[in-house]
Amino acid sequence: MGGPSSTIGVRDVTDGTSNTIAFGEWRTGDFNCNQLSVPQDVINNSPSLSWPTKTVSYTFPGPAPQVAQFQSWLNNCAAFAPQTIKNGSNNWKYNMSYLGANWDMGLFGYTMGNTLLAPNPPYPNCRTCQWLGDWDCPGMYGLSSFHPGGGNVGMADGSVRFINEGIDLATYRALASCNGGEVAANY
Repeated sequence: MGGPSSTIGVRDVTDGTSNTIAFGEWRTGDFNCNQLSVPQDVINNSPSLSWPTKTVSYTFPGPAPQVAQFQSWLNNCAAFAPQTIKNGSNNWKYNMSYLGANWDMGLFGYTMGNTLLAPNPPYPNCRTCQWLGDWDCPGMYGLSSFHPGGGNVGMADGSVRFINEGIDLATYRALASCNGGEVAANY
């Protein structure tokens, strides 16, 4: 519902607690940087993976050029992914397969995901920064599960819902917003 270091209370969920995702299911990494596991591996350290705009965030639904840039970025990530296991002992720099390892850290890639793509996307997760320190950088860290066809989310009202991986992306992103004024129907 919120970004790092944000505090959001029920009073702030003006889109409705039953229409707002609070938590989502996430497959942890396989902890083996010598094999490629999609979608849970996080691909890193390729110049082609730098964020395609000067801003950190996109507005969805966005203008056609912005959507095309995001899709191009995803395609670059997918194309680079097979190369991440061809660097011997340096694989960990490129194929960060320990997604979710530190559940108590509020950093992207450890405990924070996003709804840029529907659950179980055909793309690996990708981070945008080139350094090898903490995972406190934006990227695509999608929800995923071992369930066929989608994944579970915890709504702000405490209920649990199954989100189909074929969900309309505008609806899915509306469910991730707590005060955007969107109406999330038919999910």
